[in-house]
Amino acid sequence: MKNHKHIFMLFLLISAIILISGCQSKETDKSGDVASAPISRLSAELPLLLTSCGQGAEYQIIHLLLENGKIEHTAIPLANIDDLSGVKTLFISVGASSKGLAAENITADEEIERIESLIEHAKQNNILVVSIYPRGSSTKGKLAEQFLSPAFSSVDYAIIDQGSDDEKKILNICNESKVPLMYADGFEELGNILSNAFK
Repeated sequence: MKNHKHIFMLFLLISAIILISGCQSKETDKSGDVASAPISRLSAELPLLLTSCGQGAEYQIIHLLLENGKIEHTAIPLANIDDLSGVKTLFISVGASSKGLAAENITADEEIERIESLIEHAKQNNILVVSIYPRGSSTKGKLAEQFLSPAFSSVDYAIIDQGSDDEKKILNICNESKVPLMYADGFEELGNILSNAFK
């Protein structure tokens, strides 16, 4: 019951932010740093699988945005390579939570190993892999930092919130790995990017 209440509160929060926010797509961040391989539009195919990297609440936010956009998808926080059968696109919601990891009975090292294996298997099977870092996430702290490279260094595309990478950690990873990058300024724009990807 508590879990349902938590998800409902997340839904209300997202809805409120969407109502008061509005913006245009950006390929640069607030300080003017430019992604070496920016993209203006993501193009993806169904079936879509959503999973988490770090077991943070960001996973539920992406799940709700996809539902709001009426994008059919399967959501499995601890997805493994067997769950990729028949999948065309893999979305990875990036955000670390010690409580989330404990609730799923998985260590940080095990989570990283799972994500690396998932990405490797997806790319071997021509599955599009997109890592997403939404508003509210933080790249600061040891727990958050250790998931960034595994989540972003070898994916096909990255989408990150305009205000969630102040120290340019994700930007630097994407530039070094030549991962195409798109910025989203808030939940409304992120929802639009995800929805438009399947049109």
